[in-house]
Amino acid sequence: MATTFHYTLPGGAFGTRTVDADDAPAADLPEGAELITEEQYTELLTAHQDAKAQKYAERQAADLAERQAAYDALVTVG
Repeated sequence: MATTFHYTLPGGAFGTRTVDADDAPAADLPEGAELITEEQYTELLTAHQDAKAQKYAERQAADLAERQAAYDALVTVG
């Protein structure tokens, strides 16, 4: 049976590690890792995905505005 550990690392990174042994030691986690619950991990993952989607949308909007400005400048010049 597999056991999954959910953890955070200093600096804000987070992750999971799944091992096959029932008695798998948490010591196999990266140095500095702190165990968290699956629910906490899911919350962190959702927040990360939301922030990533927001940044993407902002980049898309900025790109569209830049292209529109370039087009408007070309139309003005004739």
